[in-house]
Amino acid sequence: MKKETDIENRIDELIREERETAMNPYLSTRVMATIAAQQEQKARPATVVLKPVLAVASLAVVVWMGITAGTAYTAGSTVQATELTNDAATENFAFYLQTEKEE
Repeated sequence: MKKETDIENRIDELIREERETAMNPYLSTRVMATIAAQQEQKARPATVVLKPVLAVASLAVVVWMGITAGTAYTAGSTVQATELTNDAATENFAFYLQTEKEE
């Protein structure tokens, strides 16, 4: 039981000391100044210029890939394709031409 009260007394003493500690009025100002300095440091001129350059470069790559893909397709001769097409085989006209079993 004595250990429990001793621990409780130490906790109470620690809380009392923390409440009596004088607050530094300039602490929040220093913290905010440090945060502002870190934000200014993050916005370097190199990153401000680098983002638009990367955006334009990626757009150029996408346009180049589109042009390359578009020119890769070559249409064959349409005359040759129409000469070799057998309409009866592709559209199955035999069904419509059956006149034997009409009643």
